[in-house]
Amino acid sequence: MAEGDSEAGLIAANPSEGRPYQRGSRRGGGGGRGSSVLVSVALVAVLVAVAGGGYFLVTQHEELRTTKSTLDKASRRIAALEERLRLTDESLSASEEGTNEQISFWESEIRKLWDVSNKRNKGWIEDNQAALATLDKNLAAALADMDTVKSAVSRHDTALSRQQDIADRLTAIDLQMNRMVANNRDLVDKANVAAGLATRVEQRVAKNEEAVAAIDRWRASTNSRILNLESGRRSPSPQPASPDINL
Repeated sequence: MAEGDSEAGLIAANPSEGRPYQRGSRRGGGGGRGSSVLVSVALVAVLVAVAGGGYFLVTQHEELRTTKSTLDKASRRIAALEERLRLTDESLSASEEGTNEQISFWESEIRKLWDVSNKRNKGWIEDNQAALATLDKNLAAALADMDTVKSAVSRHDTALSRQQDIADRLTAIDLQMNRMVANNRDLVDKANVAAGLATRVEQRVAKNEEAVAAIDRWRASTNSRILNLESGRRSPSPQPASPDINL
């Protein structure tokens, strides 16, 4: 009891000895809590960054897989077009060698366009899925036109009527090719603004323009031959039974 009173007296006599220590202890605890908050904030920021990066990678993977699927479909359509053209070539008679050569020319031009598009603009195609879908539709329309040409050349009409029918079909194909070139130019402009691919885009446009120029030259030659045939029909001289069709 006496010891308790003496200890109480000592505490009462020195009231300031314990207080600084207690205040210092509280300040130390506040610093620890501040460090914990900073660590938590840093961890949250890291988790958010990792989650964002993962989402971006997943999105890019899905887009790449979709684009590859679309490219596979386009390749199958091109293969079907080549098969149809091959069957058409086999079904023509010896008197239609000129038409066979023209169909082979179309096969070569289509393969050239596809080769340029696949080798030089693969990245551009992957970034423009909508453009690839449009090209797919255009190829389907071209396939339908080629089926019409096959049906037309299989008929055994007179030489002049067959030439006129082929000329009409080729005019429709020429319009389709012009639309494809216009669409390609529009898509090239968009890709150029989006990704800065000006050089490769200009090369592709040049290739397309060369193909169109070749088509125009062939069309002019065809029209000239048709006019010659019509002039020959009007003249009194007999018309050959199997004229040379060189489209």
